[in-house]
Amino acid sequence: MWFKNTLLFSFLFAWALTPLSTLAADINYARVVEHSDTEVLIKQTTLTEESWQRCSIQALTCSPASETTKVATADPAPAFMNAYRALLPAGASSLHRSPDGRYIAFYIPATQSRKTRTFGVMDTTDLSVYTKVEAVAYWDLLSEALLRYYSFSPDSKTLVYLDDVKDAPTPYKVDLTKLGSAGNTLPSERLFSKEYSVVDVVWKDADTIYYIANRENPYAWALYELNITTYALKKIADNVSYADTLWIKGNKLMFAQNDANGLQPALLNMTTGAIEYFDIPVKASLTTQGKVVTSLKEGLSGVFLLEANKNSNTLVVWLHGGPYRQVAEEYHPYTSYGGYDWLLQKLADNNVGVLKLDYPGSAGFGRLFAESITGGVGTEDARKSAVAIKDFTTRNGYTNVYVMGNSYGGYLSLKLLVDNPTLFKGAFSINGVADWLTLLTQLDSSIFNVQFHGTVDDTNRDLYQKASIYNYVDTLTNQKVVLMHGGSDKTISYKQSEGLATFLTLNNKSVQYVKLEGEDHVYKKPESFETLCSTALTFVGRGNSMLCDL
Repeated sequence: MWFKNTLLFSFLFAWALTPLSTLAADINYARVVEHSDTEVLIKQTTLTEESWQRCSIQALTCSPASETTKVATADPAPAFMNAYRALLPAGASSLHRSPDGRYIAFYIPATQSRKTRTFGVMDTTDLSVYTKVEAVAYWDLLSEALLRYYSFSPDSKTLVYLDDVKDAPTPYKVDLTKLGSAGNTLPSERLFSKEYSVVDVVWKDADTIYYIANRENPYAWALYELNITTYALKKIADNVSYADTLWIKGNKLMFAQNDANGLQPALLNMTTGAIEYFDIPVKASLTTQGKVVTSLKEGLSGVFLLEANKNSNTLVVWLHGGPYRQVAEEYHPYTSYGGYDWLLQKLADNNVGVLKLDYPGSAGFGRLFAESITGGVGTEDARKSAVAIKDFTTRNGYTNVYVMGNSYGGYLSLKLLVDNPTLFKGAFSINGVADWLTLLTQLDSSIFNVQFHGTVDDTNRDLYQKASIYNYVDTLTNQKVVLMHGGSDKTISYKQSEGLATFLTLNNKSVQYVKLEGEDHVYKKPESFETLCSTALTFVGRGNSMLCDL
């Protein structure tokens, strides 16, 4: 029990000493949904309600607003760029105009049929187009992760774009004063050589950029300031959301922070260097905080929530969706994942350890790690995950181990169970895939079709067979299977879970099927989360629905 014992001394959870009776708390996400040069509209979301605040960027004061409140002013840039759209190469998207209006940057993403992507700039003075074309063998992950592709310097002399051609998405610099020096090729140079993921960049002045990156470790997303002339680097803020774009309004840089209590907007006063916050009402939230675990086998990482009394033999391994997603130390920057973080903290509060695992294919670890499951869906990711989980549970004294996940994580939970029936007591799939052949025949064009090398035919039939859940249910004896699905799920039909539930029942396996009517792939109703929570607690032998009241 090396890790749990170490935590007793080095990592005390604030919630560990909190009486369970006081934990009837919610999540709290406050996010800027609209902005002008002087104001923002903030939407505050919990599991039970939504509210809006209209706030002054300079004064930081707020007043109640509504869903219909508008603060944004018309942006002339789209109309300007649309006038040139027909002159750009076919497929050009994500248009971005330079401050002086001379240049238009564009991006042409790779697709399944077009195995290249293009970074490009048009000079509107003579309509010259300069491009950099790259081969893409897998899936254009830039379109999956980046908040923006381009950022022009205030003097319109330099362009920065993000590229993962080496591995992690990182900034490249274009000297716009030298366009044409290499013909119609877009000349660029990488800003730094260290491999870590950058998701957004904006300019402070002609020599300085701000960017969001996980420079210190895959989970430590922070805001940095870099002088591109002297290469002086300064960290500005920790716990920065990689799901929220950077904006500069006057002397304020706007960003968002996600921590143990939720998510909130923040501003850097570029004049004083102070971090400022809007005066919005504080809503009570269930505090959640994990510990990064980078010592897992097979090169995997995760976040560990220690059970309340630090001495349980029960563990839930959580698998996120995606697969190109990532877990978080505290509340996830995606609001749609906040409810799951709330659920996992409820499990920890009820004396269940939780390991949030980033399996092969996850985001935040570079393109090569994400691509590693190509041709290995349900095999390579399941094998490595099982090795890492088994080692972690052995070292920490967990004997009752369950696996649980949403969407792709729901599928992987089921696959881990049928592949390792002696390792797990059960699997809980939320809106998960059960039959890849049916799903991908319907989708035809998705990241999963790429991972399976297309829809099923004689060349890849073996991949589908190995990834199947149905082919291996005979390995199960008395292990528990819970299949929960939104009845209106437009991403993965509830019929995926319903069909597997029928098959497991016919084969005399232990299965519970819960269909949440009116719910899509992302749950919205408070009662759905209460049902999810009470079902999960019962699943791991901690049945007490009163603990799930919102």
